[in-house]
Amino acid sequence: MYDKVYVKKKARRRAAAVVAAISAMGITSLAIVAFLGRYTGTFTISLKNQEVALTLSERSDFTNTTSFLRLSAVPQFDEYQFSRVLEKQPDNEELDYTYGASHYDSKGNIDAYNFLKYTFFVKNVGTSFAGYDLKVKLTDDQVADPTRAGNIYISDLIRVMIYENDLDDEHNYEVYAKPKGSDEDTVHVTKTGEVTNQEFISQRPNSATMVETDEYPLAKNFYDNSTAVKYTGKTLDKGQFRRYTIVTWLEGYDPQSSAQHLAPIGASIKLGVEITAYEN
Repeated sequence: MYDKVYVKKKARRRAAAVVAAISAMGITSLAIVAFLGRYTGTFTISLKNQEVALTLSERSDFTNTTSFLRLSAVPQFDEYQFSRVLEKQPDNEELDYTYGASHYDSKGNIDAYNFLKYTFFVKNVGTSFAGYDLKVKLTDDQVADPTRAGNIYISDLIRVMIYENDLDDEHNYEVYAKPKGSDEDTVHVTKTGEVTNQEFISQRPNSATMVETDEYPLAKNFYDNSTAVKYTGKTLDKGQFRRYTIVTWLEGYDPQSSAQHLAPIGASIKLGVEITAYEN
């Protein structure tokens, strides 16, 4: 087990070194690029059947089917950026969840991630038209020391990106984030001119009034404090399947990751996907 004081000092040294390197390249908007924020716990996908027959699989050929998928003991995350996630093109069933790994220990085990991606398929194997709802839950959002002033939670920084597609050559996605913090004195404005509490997915316009553009998109707000995403009224005809890829990372351009906030050392969160099926 690491000594927390040592880890904190180590994190500061890493951050300072990375910031110095980035400043030398002329990019100064990101105050802290990497720290030892720990994203521990589990990633689960569970299917709740009611009157219809849906199944889950990690493969589009459905050679192995199940109603429950689980990743245990996901290690710590470094901060990362939205543009770099897209460069990796994570929506691919040939790439497993280890694709976003950033560091390995001396034994070859993953000890840090840039991002976590997980691709799975939902198929209607019943005889009737099926409906289902899908939720992405955020639970056990905890800091190491709740009494410590200036703490931020993993949910303050995390981004949840969902790819939802019927065909393999489609790569449509949406990105969700916690609404902007009350300590942010900037005004965020949508493309249609509406003032909003939506957070920018990543980088933000360099102006007092921050207006969404194609270059600087806003994220969709989390559904509530414990649910990142809630999709309702989804349907599948018998034999039809749909592909999902869930991608999550700690966004380095989020204002909560600036030098004015403490790094979430020792913080943790759990992420789960719940699918509830019903006869439509």
